[in-house]
Amino acid sequence: MCGESISTLTAISVDRLLTLLLKLTYRETVTFIRVRLFLITSWLINIAFAMTYLWSKRFFFMGSCVWLLLLLIRHIVTSVKIYVSLRRQQFKVHFNSQVNPGASLNMARYKKKVVSVLWIYFALLLCYLPYTIAMTLSTLHGVSSCNAIAWNISGILVYLNSSLKPILHVTVGR
Repeated sequence: MCGESISTLTAISVDRLLTLLLKLTYRETVTFIRVRLFLITSWLINIAFAMTYLWSKRFFFMGSCVWLLLLLIRHIVTSVKIYVSLRRQQFKVHFNSQVNPGASLNMARYKKKVVSVLWIYFALLLCYLPYTIAMTLSTLHGVSSCNAIAWNISGILVYLNSSLKPILHVTVGR
Protein backbone atom coordinates (compact mmCIF):
# COMPACT_ATOMS: atom_id res chain seq x y z
CA MET A 1 0.00 0.00 0.00
CA CYS A 2 2.93 2.33 0.61
CA GLY A 3 4.07 1.90 -2.97
CA GLU A 4 0.59 2.69 -4.27
CA SER A 5 0.26 5.72 -1.99
CA ILE A 6 3.54 7.18 -3.17
CA SER A 7 2.76 6.27 -6.79
CA THR A 8 -0.57 8.09 -6.52
CA LEU A 9 0.95 11.17 -4.89
CA THR A 10 3.63 11.27 -7.57
CA ALA A 11 0.96 10.93 -10.26
CA ILE A 12 -0.97 13.81 -8.69
CA SER A 13 2.12 16.02 -8.78
CA VAL A 14 2.72 15.08 -12.43
CA ASP A 15 -0.94 15.88 -13.14
CA ARG A 16 -0.55 19.29 -11.48
CA LEU A 17 2.51 19.96 -13.61
CA LEU A 18 0.66 18.93 -16.78
CA THR A 19 -2.20 21.25 -15.81
CA LEU A 20 0.23 24.09 -15.48
CA LEU A 21 2.22 23.40 -18.65
CA LEU A 22 -0.44 22.21 -21.09
CA LYS A 23 -3.11 24.79 -20.18
CA LEU A 24 -5.73 24.57 -22.95
CA THR A 25 -4.65 21.19 -24.35
CA TYR A 26 -4.74 19.52 -20.91
CA ARG A 27 -8.24 18.05 -21.36
CA GLU A 28 -7.27 16.60 -24.73
CA THR A 29 -4.08 15.02 -23.39
CA VAL A 30 -5.26 13.81 -19.98
CA THR A 31 -8.48 11.96 -20.71
CA PHE A 32 -10.67 9.89 -18.39
CA ILE A 33 -9.71 6.70 -20.23
CA ARG A 34 -5.97 7.42 -19.90
CA VAL A 35 -6.32 8.19 -16.19
CA ARG A 36 -8.30 5.00 -15.62
CA LEU A 37 -5.72 2.98 -17.59
CA PHE A 38 -2.90 4.53 -15.56
CA LEU A 39 -4.62 3.74 -12.25
CA ILE A 40 -5.31 0.12 -13.20
CA THR A 41 -1.75 -0.32 -14.43
CA SER A 42 -0.33 1.28 -11.30
CA TRP A 43 -2.36 -0.98 -9.00
CA LEU A 44 -1.44 -4.10 -10.99
CA ILE A 45 2.27 -3.24 -10.96
CA ASN A 46 2.25 -2.56 -7.22
CA ILE A 47 0.31 -5.76 -6.48
CA ALA A 48 2.64 -7.80 -8.69
CA PHE A 49 5.63 -6.22 -7.04
CA ALA A 50 4.19 -6.96 -3.58
CA MET A 51 3.85 -10.61 -4.63
CA THR A 52 7.62 -10.80 -5.17
CA TYR A 53 7.85 -10.83 -1.36
CA LEU A 54 6.67 -14.44 -1.50
CA TRP A 55 9.41 -15.30 -3.99
CA SER A 56 12.37 -13.42 -2.49
CA LYS A 57 12.33 -11.05 0.47
CA ARG A 58 15.72 -9.65 -0.43
CA PHE A 59 14.62 -8.83 -4.00
CA PHE A 60 11.41 -7.28 -2.66
CA PHE A 61 13.17 -5.04 -0.14
CA MET A 62 15.91 -3.93 -2.51
CA GLY A 63 13.41 -3.40 -5.33
CA SER A 64 11.19 -1.41 -2.95
CA CYS A 65 14.07 0.87 -2.06
CA VAL A 66 14.91 1.47 -5.71
CA TRP A 67 11.25 2.01 -6.66
CA LEU A 68 10.67 4.45 -3.77
CA LEU A 69 13.85 6.32 -4.64
CA LEU A 70 12.75 6.67 -8.28
CA LEU A 71 9.31 7.92 -7.21
CA LEU A 72 10.90 10.35 -4.77
CA ILE A 73 13.21 11.75 -7.46
CA ARG A 74 10.28 12.06 -9.88
CA HIS A 75 8.22 13.89 -7.28
CA ILE A 76 11.06 16.27 -6.40
CA VAL A 77 11.74 17.09 -10.06
CA THR A 78 8.03 17.67 -10.68
CA SER A 79 7.68 19.86 -7.58
CA VAL A 80 10.66 21.98 -8.59
CA LYS A 81 9.23 22.42 -12.09
CA ILE A 82 5.85 23.43 -10.61
CA TYR A 83 7.56 25.90 -8.28
CA VAL A 84 9.60 27.46 -11.09
CA SER A 85 6.57 27.68 -13.35
CA LEU A 86 4.42 29.24 -10.61
CA ARG A 87 7.14 31.78 -9.81
CA ARG A 88 7.45 32.65 -13.50
CA GLN A 89 3.68 33.13 -13.83
CA GLN A 90 3.54 35.14 -10.61
CA PHE A 91 6.30 37.37 -11.97
CA LYS A 92 4.35 37.89 -15.21
CA VAL A 93 1.13 38.74 -13.36
CA HIS A 94 2.92 41.10 -11.00
CA PHE A 95 4.49 43.17 -13.79
CA ASN A 96 1.57 42.96 -16.16
CA SER A 97 -0.48 46.16 -16.16
CA GLN A 98 -3.71 44.33 -17.03
CA VAL A 99 -4.04 42.03 -14.02
CA ASN A 100 -7.07 39.76 -14.12
CA PRO A 101 -8.32 39.29 -10.51
CA GLY A 102 -9.99 35.98 -11.42
CA ALA A 103 -6.70 34.60 -12.73
CA SER A 104 -4.86 35.47 -9.54
CA LEU A 105 -7.63 33.81 -7.51
CA ASN A 106 -7.28 30.65 -9.61
CA MET A 107 -3.51 30.80 -9.16
CA ALA A 108 -3.92 31.08 -5.38
CA ARG A 109 -6.27 28.10 -5.32
CA TYR A 110 -3.90 26.10 -7.51
CA LYS A 111 -0.97 26.97 -5.24
CA LYS A 112 -2.98 25.83 -2.21
CA LYS A 113 -3.70 22.46 -3.84
CA VAL A 114 -0.05 21.95 -4.72
CA VAL A 115 1.04 22.86 -1.19
CA SER A 116 -1.50 20.47 0.36
CA VAL A 117 -0.21 17.59 -1.76
CA LEU A 118 3.35 18.48 -0.73
CA TRP A 119 2.41 18.38 2.97
CA ILE A 120 0.82 14.97 2.57
CA TYR A 121 3.86 13.76 0.63
CA PHE A 122 6.28 15.06 3.26
CA ALA A 123 4.28 13.36 6.02
CA LEU A 124 4.37 10.13 4.04
CA LEU A 125 8.10 10.53 3.53
CA LEU A 126 8.73 11.34 7.17
CA CYS A 127 6.84 8.25 8.26
CA TYR A 128 8.14 5.77 5.67
CA LEU A 129 11.76 6.87 5.20
CA PRO A 130 13.04 5.58 8.58
CA TYR A 131 11.28 2.27 7.93
CA THR A 132 12.79 2.04 4.46
CA ILE A 133 16.27 2.74 5.83
CA ALA A 134 15.85 0.16 8.61
CA MET A 135 14.53 -2.35 6.08
CA THR A 136 17.47 -1.74 3.74
CA LEU A 137 20.04 -2.09 6.51
CA SER A 138 18.43 -5.32 7.72
CA THR A 139 18.40 -6.69 4.19
CA LEU A 140 22.03 -5.77 3.48
CA HIS A 141 23.58 -6.62 6.84
CA GLY A 142 21.22 -9.23 8.20
CA VAL A 143 18.90 -8.98 11.14
CA SER A 144 20.57 -8.02 14.40
CA SER A 145 19.03 -6.87 17.67
CA CYS A 146 19.83 -3.23 16.81
CA ASN A 147 18.26 -3.55 13.33
CA ALA A 148 15.21 -5.28 14.77
CA ILE A 149 14.68 -2.47 17.30
CA ALA A 150 15.09 0.19 14.58
CA TRP A 151 12.70 -1.73 12.33
CA ASN A 152 10.06 -1.99 15.08
CA ILE A 153 10.33 1.65 16.14
CA SER A 154 10.20 2.87 12.56
CA GLY A 155 7.20 0.58 12.01
CA ILE A 156 5.33 2.70 14.55
CA LEU A 157 5.88 5.71 12.28
CA VAL A 158 4.31 3.79 9.40
CA TYR A 159 1.17 3.30 11.48
CA LEU A 160 1.32 6.92 12.58
CA ASN A 161 1.11 7.94 8.92
CA SER A 162 -2.37 6.45 8.71
CA SER A 163 -3.41 8.59 11.68
CA LEU A 164 -1.81 11.74 10.29
CA LYS A 165 -3.43 11.61 6.84
CA PRO A 166 -7.00 12.49 7.95
CA ILE A 167 -5.65 15.30 10.14
CA LEU A 168 -3.59 16.69 7.24
CA HIS A 169 -6.50 16.43 4.81
CA VAL A 170 -8.71 18.44 7.17
CA THR A 171 -6.17 21.08 8.23
CA VAL A 172 -4.15 21.53 5.04
CA GLY A 173 -7.04 20.93 2.65
CA ARG A 174 -8.96 23.97 3.88
